[in-house]
Amino acid sequence: LFFLMVVVLLTYATTTFFLGTHLWGCFIAGMSFACLSKDHHAHHVWVRQTKRVTSWMIRIFFAATVAFAIPIDKLLSFEAFWKGSLMGLGPCILSKVVCAPFMGP
Repeated sequence: LFFLMVVVLLTYATTTFFLGTHLWGCFIAGMSFACLSKDHHAHHVWVRQTKRVTSWMIRIFFAATVAFAIPIDKLLSFEAFWKGSLMGLGPCILSKVVCAPFMGP
């Protein structure tokens, strides 16, 4: 099933690449297997086979785009530290402390 899924993905992506964008083909390939069975067997096969590759690709994509775009001297500066601390204390922690008394039992 996984081999068939990859073949359909590559076929649709290549075909729609020449018609506009390969993303159409990726969407159509995913929709082709969306209702294959009621217990979502195709989804489980895809996730099980691509879990490790996907996690590494996400890490590489993050490192290549976001992490390398921030200069080290600006990241480790005092200004970045105090602004980050202020953003962490204000919206993140203070909002939870203010909302806590209104939570139910």
